[in-house]
Amino acid sequence: MRGCVNDVENMWDLLTNKFGFKSDDVRVLTDERATKADILYRLDWLVSHAKPGTHLVFHYSGHGSQVRDRDEKDELDDQLDKIICPTDLDWDDPLTDDIIASYLKRVADGVTLTFICDACHSGTIDRGLIGPSNPHSVLARFLPPPFDIAARSKGRDIPINHFGGKDIADRGLGDVHVISQKHVLLSGCRDTQTSADAYID
Repeated sequence: MRGCVNDVENMWDLLTNKFGFKSDDVRVLTDERATKADILYRLDWLVSHAKPGTHLVFHYSGHGSQVRDRDEKDELDDQLDKIICPTDLDWDDPLTDDIIASYLKRVADGVTLTFICDACHSGTIDRGLIGPSNPHSVLARFLPPPFDIAARSKGRDIPINHFGGKDIADRGLGDVHVISQKHVLLSGCRDTQTSADAYID
């Protein structure tokens, strides 16, 4: 992906030069170093030691995808976990929205976290509820799963567009539950959409 490292560099510059974060308080991973273990290690570091009044930022720019929800069985609309794709992506053990949410739930009272996720299907990457005309200037940020992974979802009555313009009652979800969270998600797209790299002159 051509634009992701640029995104990280711009975010580092924004945090340290515009928003007053100390460079020692910012951890950066790019390219081969952005493994699942290293992302989780730094996410643990981020949420573990924050004191009340602290503002945290977690930024991810890269590929995103979807896999069949095999563990939590909490994907009521489409039965698909949303994932981010580290450089050592293991399709049988991906970095799912459920894993990310488990870290976000650890944010202490009085701490706020802004999660910026620029990846395909990132609209619910935190487990919250609810292409351009020139193909040569755009690179999709969707990483399609290998056929054997995608085939696990075939024929399982998973809707293509799981929102489809219907309201909650029409989707048969029953009661609406209010979720208390200490973070806000800024996503590149909805969980049914893809993001893209684009060159803007």
